[in-house]
Amino acid sequence: MRPLFATIVVLFAVGVSSSSAAELTKTQAKAKYYHAVGYIKAIGKNAHRTIYHSNPRIRHRWQAALRYLIRVRDHAYSILHPPPPKPVISWPPHHGLWMCIHDHEAGDWQNNDTGGNGHYGGLQMHPGWGYGTSYYASADSQYTQEWAAERGYQASGYSRSWLLGQWYHPDCLNLA
Repeated sequence: MRPLFATIVVLFAVGVSSSSAAELTKTQAKAKYYHAVGYIKAIGKNAHRTIYHSNPRIRHRWQAALRYLIRVRDHAYSILHPPPPKPVISWPPHHGLWMCIHDHEAGDWQNNDTGGNGHYGGLQMHPGWGYGTSYYASADSQYTQEWAAERGYQASGYSRSWLLGQWYHPDCLNLA
């Protein structure tokens, strides 16, 4: 039992001292991962002599070694399989304009024709308005509705008269 434990301690002491100064490369992480997995399996196969030993001092030493190996394995795995980058949400260039119009039009972005005028969503778009919205804009998020309005505004050549034709709020034109 002592030779197996000594081998584990020596191998990982050498590996840790060389990699603790800098971040592991993928090749080093892969080697550490597979070594740790191998030692974890070896300890598990000899559990009656290691982590379930009758002597508490020996048992605790093996359990500590096992916890260390699990940390090494998990760290190497996180280097080999980094989490995907979070998507960056960028609002449309005229976000302030759409917020101004929204303040005049509807109480919330999922407005379901509360005025009885046949218009839906935070910007009160008629059904089938297009430019990327669902048939009823109230089913879409604020982000989707704003980008649809932005695409419509862009298709008009950024025409102020188009804006006033869609939403007559002259006080919002200073944001266009």
